[in-house]
Amino acid sequence: MAKTKQAKRETIGIVSTNEIKALAQTNIDNLVDITTKAQSALGKMYADGKALAIKGIASGLGAHNAAYKEQTRRVTMYAELIFKSGASGAKTAQSIVDYIYKQLKADGYNRPTRELAADEKAEKERAQDAKRKAKARAVAKAKLELKKAEPARQWKDGELEELAEVKVADMKAETADKMKQRNAVNALLEGKASFNALTFADHCKGGKFSDGTMSKSVSAFMAFLVVFKNEALEE
Repeated sequence: MAKTKQAKRETIGIVSTNEIKALAQTNIDNLVDITTKAQSALGKMYADGKALAIKGIASGLGAHNAAYKEQTRRVTMYAELIFKSGASGAKTAQSIVDYIYKQLKADGYNRPTRELAADEKAEKERAQDAKRKAKARAVAKAKLELKKAEPARQWKDGELEELAEVKVADMKAETADKMKQRNAVNALLEGKASFNALTFADHCKGGKFSDGTMSKSVSAFMAFLVVFKNEALEE
């Protein structure tokens, strides 16, 4: 008589739903606690950095070499020590320095500045004078353009000057935006900025790389993604 072979079944334990939930919640609580403590530690790090920067150095000293050098020494040393530890997560020591000074400015603290030598003062004055003259020329040109656009208009006192200055400011802002966009494109092409396929199309539409009308680039990119996906998944 043939023997019937029966597969051996091992007894397995069943973990209850409540046990899974409890274990998950315990670790979630631990992670939240770690994150909260990390955020608190970062906040204290910058708060201490600000306190260190202004200790014994009043706001609004203006040009003051001793105060400028001392404050720079403190903040730079503090930031470098923290950065070298690797615990802050900062990309550079300078980023820590910059953020400390940024927060001080937001607090209304006016940092001391370096006293300029005679030749530096003269150069600064020349640069400021050149800047004033360039603005005056731009405003004068804008006034002529406004008059030409509306030759019959009777301008009120100060109105033409005000509109011309607004026009010059708008042109300056537009130029700055174009430069920012150009730098973003170059950074991407030169590998200085990371490429993220999930956000690239939105950045094109949002004006990061141009004025936001990059329909051809977006269409070509989306088509590439479709082809890439199909080809990559071919068996």
